[in-house]
Amino acid sequence: MALTDLKLTFNLRGPEGNIFAILSKTVNALTLHGKAIEAREMQTRVFNSLNYEEAKRIIAEYVEVTYID
Repeated sequence: MALTDLKLTFNLRGPEGNIFAILSKTVNALTLHGKAIEAREMQTRVFNSLNYEEAKRIIAEYVEVTYID
C-alpha cells in the first residue's frame, strides 16, 4: 500500500519509462500535495537503489503507480 492516495501512470515505452522521468514526476506530485519531506526521502532512496526494479518498488511505497507497457 502506498504512503499517499496519489495515483500516477507511466508509459514504460519511450521517455516516460526512464527512471529519472518517473522519479521527477513522482517528486513533483508529492511536493504539490504537501509531502516535500517524503519526496526528498524517496528521491534519496531511489538514488541509492541498486537497479531499475528496486527503484520502481521504492516509488510504489509512496504513490500508487500504474505502468503501461
